[in-house]
Formats: sequence, structure tokens, C-alpha cells
Amino acid sequence: MNRRSLLHLTFWIAYFAWVVYVEFAWATASFKELSGFGRFWIAAKVELSLFPSKMLLCYFVLYGPLKQSLLHQKPPVTSAIRLVLGMIGAIALYRISVKWLAYPWAYGQSPDEVVLWEGYRLVTSFLDLALVLGLAIAFKLYRMQMAGKERERRLVQEKLETELQFLRSQTNPHFLFNTLNNIYALTRRQPGPAAEMVLQLSGLMRFMLYDCAKPRIPVRDEIRVAEGIIDLEKLRYGDRLEVHFVADIDRPDELIAPLLLLPLIENAFKHGAGENRFNTRIDISLKLKDGILEMETRNDKEQEEADGEAKGVGLQNVRRQLELLYPQAHDLRIDNQPEVFTAHLRVNLKVYETLALSDH
Repeated sequence: MNRRSLLHLTFWIAYFAWVVYVEFAWATASFKELSGFGRFWIAAKVELSLFPSKMLLCYFVLYGPLKQSLLHQKPPVTSAIRLVLGMIGAIALYRISVKWLAYPWAYGQSPDEVVLWEGYRLVTSFLDLALVLGLAIAFKLYRMQMAGKERERRLVQEKLETELQFLRSQTNPHFLFNTLNNIYALTRRQPGPAAEMVLQLSGLMRFMLYDCAKPRIPVRDEIRVAEGIIDLEKLRYGDRLEVHFVADIDRPDELIAPLLLLPLIENAFKHGAGENRFNTRIDISLKLKDGILEMETRNDKEQEEADGEAKGVGLQNVRRQLELLYPQAHDLRIDNQPEVFTAHLRVNLKVYETLALSDH
């Protein structure tokens, strides 16, 4: 049984139980001489007799005038006329069911005792039908609202996934092409270190091709990538580069979005050793405690005018990824001084588990 059929069945069972209870209460006052089961059976037979008219009206309206009105398939006047005609037909069927089915079957009385088109009976029939129709319409509109919200959530999620993939696709080739250029330069000067650099790059490429496709990875894997990048840069710049990397992690298996830290590390080397003609020092510290990740990168650079925040593609990408993955749960501060560039990142990794994106 599919979900829609199950929902319809649940609605009608719940409605039937409610109206049988109401009818049972009325039968208790009118048929005191009967047992409880006898009164219940009368109530059930009465409502079963009236169910066809109620169900036909509900499905006629839900998949006729209401659907056409919501989808603008018919003019409102046409839908209103069809609704009125449907209600008239349902009332007629309701009264016929009372006369020829409910009274003989449930009460054991002759149909001749029932006046088919009696005024106040028509009003009560209308109210009974209007009640179940109103409940059915409310249930239908609620389901449509929930379905609309679910579609909207999925569209937003798909959009964010696409944007994240685009951001990561910008980061990965950028790093790989830079490393390949470095290897090319090393092969002309130092073939030995170049071979080691190729081996390091192979491991990083494997990570980027396979592990980066996952929504989250353990922090230890992200650290391993960071260490690989640091080793590559040490091979490239040799003795003129001094790198200090410290990691203080309480839970290495804590999950993090892949390649979230790579742009900050790349930025430190690019604007540190990459643009500095002299010896350069880079400090990278990583701390994780109780789900709170703090990372700081600090690199020397040649003296220049401090221009506030750097606006490179890498930093823009990491800011956007943080907004998508950890909204209102991160803080990225940039301090761009004439001789020192510092980036400090703080992320609450636990927030990821409660977001709609958690099933990325």
C-alpha cells in the first residue's frame, strides 16, 4: 500500500470512528433497552449506510472543483457551480440512503416512515455532508502545504549541494595545478625532491577524487591532507620556509566537511612563501574540543600597506562554504597587517548534525 492510500485510509477510519461514537451516544439515549454492543451495531450500520454519499462528495470535490480551482484549470465561477451541483447530488443520495438503507437495515423500520425531502432533514443532511467535506478539504490542503514545504526544502538542498560542488571544484584544480607547476620547476633543479613530491600529490589526488565526494569526513583525515600540503610546500621552498604545525584534537573521529580548511592553508603559503623573497615563517594551529574547532594560520609577508581583509578566491570560497554548511555557527576573522597575515577560524561542528543539509 502506497503512502497516499494509507493516508486516505487513515482519514476515513478516524472519521468513521468519530461519527460512530457520536451516533452511539445518540443511540444510547434512544435505545436504552439494548446492550452496548447492540447500540454500537446500530450506530455502525447507520454510518455505513451514509458513507457512500459522503465519500463520493469528498472525492468529487477534491479532484474536481477544488483541484481545478487550485491549478487554475477552470474559472472560479465554473468550479463554484460544480461544487453546488455536487452538494445537491450528495444530499439527494444521502436522503435516499437514509430512507431505503439506514432505516430498514439499522432501525428495522419501514422506509414509508421517512419523509424524503423534509425541510429540516435536508438542512441536517447538508450540515453532515459539509462537515466531512470541510475536514477532507482541510486535510488535503494541509498535505499540499507539507508537500510544498518538502519540495522547497529539497530544491534548496539541491541548490546548496550544487553550489558546494562548484566551490570545491574551484578549490581542487587550483591546488592541483599549482602543485604540478611546482613539480615541473623542481624536476629541472632537484629531481629527487620532485619524485617525492609526485608521491605526495598522488595521495592527495586520491583523497580529492574519492573522500571529497563524501558529505563529511573524520577530522583526522582533514589533518592528514593538511600535513600532506605542508610537506609539499616544504619540498618546494626548502630551507627558506619554516613551518610550525600543531594539532590538539580531543576526538579525531569528529566529522567535518571535507576541504574546509584547505583554502586557509593554501592562502598562508601563497601569500607567505609564495610572495616573499626572503625566509618565511608560517604557523598553523588546530584545536578541537567538545565539537568546537579553532584554526589559526599566521604567515610572514613582505612589508606593504595593510589593505584590510584579503579578497582572494580561496577565502571567498571558504566563507561561502561556511555560510552553507555552518550558518550562524562559525566565525572567520582576517587580520592583514603590513608584515603579518593572520586568519582565525572557529566552527561549531555539532551544528551540522541538526541542519537539513546533514543528509548531503
